[in-house]
Order: sequence, then C-alpha cells, then structure tokens
Amino acid sequence: MLKEIHLSLSLVLVFACGLLYQLTLRSHCFFACLPLFTSPQGPEGLLRSGRSIVFIETSERVEPSPLVTCAVESAANIYPEQPIIFFMKWLSNATRLTPNTSSPAFSLLSAMDNVFFVPLDMRKLFADTPLFSWYTKVNSSAEKHWLHVSSDASRLAIIWKYGGIYMDTDVISIRPIPEENFLAAEGSRHSSNGRFYPIPYLHWRRYYEVWDSEPNFNDSYALHLWNFMNKEGRTVVRGSNTLVENLYRKHCPKTYKALIQDVNGTVSREPGSQTGASWMYMTVEHHPLNHGQPTTGHTAEESWLSLSQHSPTDSSSSDKAGTS
Repeated sequence: MLKEIHLSLSLVLVFACGLLYQLTLRSHCFFACLPLFTSPQGPEGLLRSGRSIVFIETSERVEPSPLVTCAVESAANIYPEQPIIFFMKWLSNATRLTPNTSSPAFSLLSAMDNVFFVPLDMRKLFADTPLFSWYTKVNSSAEKHWLHVSSDASRLAIIWKYGGIYMDTDVISIRPIPEENFLAAEGSRHSSNGRFYPIPYLHWRRYYEVWDSEPNFNDSYALHLWNFMNKEGRTVVRGSNTLVENLYRKHCPKTYKALIQDVNGTVSREPGSQTGASWMYMTVEHHPLNHGQPTTGHTAEESWLSLSQHSPTDSSSSDKAGTS
C-alpha cells in the first residue's frame, strides 16, 4: 500500500514538472493565454488610480504595428510601477488573447506585467462626461474625419474621468516625466517643447537617417516620430544604423528582436496615418470634486473642440490622436 502511495505521488510530481516545463516553453504567450484583465482591480480600478499611461486605438486594426508595439513597450519599461492601458476598439469584454504565431506583437506586450488591453466602448467611456450629449447626437457615418475626431474625444474623456498620462502610439518613452500636472503643446510661442519634440515634425525624416554622432536627447522625456508625416512608408531596417533603428534597440529591445531582427531585416510598412491635433500629452490628477478635469482653464468639451479643429484633410487612417 505504501509503495502504491509513493508511486502515485511520484507520478503526480512528474506530471507537475512536465506542466511547468511546458509553461516555460510557452512563456512568451503565457499571459496572452489569460483573459484581458489579469489585475484583480479590473480596468476601472487600474484607471482610477490616476497613474495609468494610456494608449488608444479607435480603428478596427487588430495587430499592433512595430511602431505601436515599441511605443507601448518603451512606456512599460520607463514606468514599471504604473499600469500601461491600451484601449482597442476591436476588443470586447469577451475577447481572449490566445497564443497566435501570426500576432507576435500581442504575445510580446501581453507578457509584460504592467501592460493591459481594454476594450474601447465609446458610449460607456463618454457616459458621465460633458461629451456624452455630443456623442449621442453625432452621426459618425457622416463625419468625414470620424476616426480622428473620436480619438480626440476618447483621450479627453479618459483623462477627464480618470487622470493619468495619455500618449500617442508613435511616441517612444526614454525617461520618466517628473511633472504631475501638465499639458504639452506641439507648437507654442510660450513654451519649449524639446522635452517631447526634439526633432520637429518638418524634419521627421531625420529619424530614418544615419547620424555621424547620435544625439543623446538628455533633455527629453519622449520622442515623437511623427508617423502621420510618413506618407512614404519608411520603415526600420535591420543593420541600417539609422537613428530609429538604434532607438528601437535601446528603448524597445523586445520589439526590435521579435519584429525587426527576426523577420528578415525589415518590418511591415508604418503608414503615415495620424491626425494633426495640437495637443499630445495630457495628465491630470483625478479628483472627486472635479472628476479629474484638466486644469487648463477650459472644460473637456471646449478642449476637445480646440483639438478637433486641427484635423487634417487626409483621413486615411488614425495613428495619432490616440489611435494606431
């Protein structure tokens, strides 16, 4: 009888070891095999902490591009103690991120402890905000720049309700932002934007060039790659020694290895597809008295109107304005 018990325990131990070994082999997708929200707080709890870094995808795009993946990975690396929330329209509460070799970006990002994918439900998001009445009346099918307008509105609603930091998906984080409350403008006569835009948008091609001496960007918190300007479809090429390749190597090494280095030297096209909204980064502390309202002297609706007035004529896609 005792021998039988020992044999049974030995078999259980062998089975457990085998299971752990398989999980180790599949570690790249272990978190991707779980439901969307692996935090016991759930998405609301994470957002209401007021410390989230937020990205938004308002199109139906399923697979994050290499640039989007790099933006999210770099933020996760720079802010390891803060939740990185990626709102995606195509997701639903019933969606499960299953292991899929054709979706390496999801496997890569889902394996990061502080990255969370959240369905973008605009009706739910705009509820209890000044934008709800506008959203219930607007005819999205008749709105020429709906992707851009809806993404502008979504990011404002998120910051207004929850606080945190919003970032566009073509922004590479390189060091933590020390300010608690701020608004960074792409162009202003009264402030220096080198901390976020050291390379102005008119010179965006410089990111895809080889530099004699690589800049250190010591005074910058993040780098905007101006993807909406990239109508030529320039990409990161392995071994090119361009500035953008070196930025990927340094600030999003997992993205570089999985989506650049291991795919025959080039990545898929990064189509220029962002809107031209003037405001890029926003952060406010959530406060129960003002619902986390931005301290800019404008209501959320007024701020959104100032954003939407800068939409470009080209509406091919929506990488900027919180989408990509």
